[in-house]
Amino acid sequence: MSQIHQNGIRRSVLVWTWIPRCIICVILLGFAIRGYVVLESMYDDTSSKSDWDTVLDGSFGIIAAFTAGTIVLDLIEAVLLAIQKLHPVALLVSNIIKFIMWAFYLTALIVAMVIASSFSATIFPVVLLLALTIASLTYSSMLVHHRRMDKKQAANISKHGAATEIQDA
Repeated sequence: MSQIHQNGIRRSVLVWTWIPRCIICVILLGFAIRGYVVLESMYDDTSSKSDWDTVLDGSFGIIAAFTAGTIVLDLIEAVLLAIQKLHPVALLVSNIIKFIMWAFYLTALIVAMVIASSFSATIFPVVLLLALTIASLTYSSMLVHHRRMDKKQAANISKHGAATEIQDA
């Protein structure tokens, strides 16, 4: 497969995971903002305001940090790909970080739904986001594997070439 063809495949795979992931992050951030505003306006002034604010600020802060972190990592990957400096190991590490973030968030969301005995529609975009991250993680793992195999093959060829030169002498 030619290098141009491989770059085209790499670009299309990454773009088709970055764009939907960024859109989903914006949707999740919208859910978080809406929930924050609605819950902020609902709480009773006689209740413990500091406890309520801590819960609201903490949950909003987590989703805002996770969505912003995902968008920033995707933008960094896109810029590095555009200037042809995207290293497969950096892509793999970035995807591992995103996978850990969203797996943690999905687990926390499921635990919260079980404790509250209610369903949250937020689970659908989170599951989709995790699936896109798994696809991107799988692809980056494949890139790292191919890079290692290419280096190993090049090392074997150079060793074989050096051994042939010694035998010829």
